[in-house]
Amino acid sequence: MEGRAIQFNQTTPNHADRLDPPKGWAVIVVLGHVRSGTLFFPRLNLRVRYVSGVGVALRGRLLKHKVEVWEGNQRISIAHFTHLGLWNFYGVVCP
Repeated sequence: MEGRAIQFNQTTPNHADRLDPPKGWAVIVVLGHVRSGTLFFPRLNLRVRYVSGVGVALRGRLLKHKVEVWEGNQRISIAHFTHLGLWNFYGVVCP
């Protein structure tokens, strides 16, 4: 399915996006009033600044990630993704 997930004021546990195609991209945009926050990739031991106005593109099925504690009045994140089921439904091979 093609989708969009909107989260308000939440962290997320370490996870992989198991329904996404292995080489598919997810794009996440952060909005709101966020002073500090990070998106953490444990396998890379990498923390990315994750505050208002930031956009991140990642292969979420291949790279586990989590949203850590943040500071601010309101954090809104919008994730855009395409699940493998949509590709399969139309008989398209995801490169």
